[in-house]
Amino acid sequence: MSDSPPAPRRADPAGPPRFRVVFAAVWLLALAYVALHIDREWVPHDAGVLGQSAERVLNGQLPHRDFIEAYTGGLSFLNALAFALFGVRLIVLRWVLLGFVALWIPALFYVASRFARPLAAGAVVLLAVAWSVPNYPAPLPSWYNLFFATFGAAALLRSLEVERPVGQAVAGSQRGAGGFGSTGRG
Repeated sequence: MSDSPPAPRRADPAGPPRFRVVFAAVWLLALAYVALHIDREWVPHDAGVLGQSAERVLNGQLPHRDFIEAYTGGLSFLNALAFALFGVRLIVLRWVLLGFVALWIPALFYVASRFARPLAAGAVVLLAVAWSVPNYPAPLPSWYNLFFATFGAAALLRSLEVERPVGQAVAGSQRGAGGFGSTGRG
């Protein structure tokens, strides 16, 4: 028997209709807002560093071995895959970022809903999204660090709710995955 009181249980994401309606509205609004801003704020240096690294990986070179990479190299592999699938155009890298945003919004809503009711959680998510990627939608590693940290927090909270340690392992792996594109200093 544990000395600590059981964690409060909230509604499951597939729970009450109000939760699902608020989530769907927040997801659609937030994703549409980011999509409207995804092709703005181009900075040649950032776009060039990301695009050139991805193209070099696409051509068979390896970061840190064949060329100087500004980050750890993982993001260059993701971006090279995007180029291979959708063509060598800089907007493709932002489409991948938008795809991650589409996955991040539900994770962020899940985390917020563990601490607030659906409407308040929705408001928090809309504010968080508005103050994030739309302000500078370059697909830089810091955004991916944010996404993976949120995925990890969601996995950790879920593991505490269902009392299964596998979620803690997933949370740890998300922290590790967050470093795939960082500068290696975090």
